[in-house]
Amino acid sequence: YHDFFVDRVDSYNTVLDVGCGFGFLAWDMAERGGVNVVGIDLIDAKIREGEQRFPHSRVRYVVGDATRDLPLGEFEAVVLSNVLEHIEDMSFEELQDKTGAELQQSADWKPLESPDLD
Repeated sequence: YHDFFVDRVDSYNTVLDVGCGFGFLAWDMAERGGVNVVGIDLIDAKIREGEQRFPHSRVRYVVGDATRDLPLGEFEAVVLSNVLEHIEDMSFEELQDKTGAELQQSADWKPLESPDLD
């Protein structure tokens, strides 16, 4: 599934990877897509593992809750890969509104939808 995202982010400069886990997709987008990535995840241990296993000069890992702690910066794309089912306190529409509001000043926000694999 990495190819789906890598193929779509290469035209962007900076990508926010919400719920990045240990960062393999963030690393892959930076390595193969040539973009700068900020990966955010709620679980500190996953972020620390990502820093150890998938360090990259174009990836920055952040510990935080994406519903409250969006990193500051200019992002041209937002990736939510295998994340929405883990966000209990906020609907997709609320998260989209919050993320879009945070990002509209720096970019035209367009969600990348993952393919329907059913």
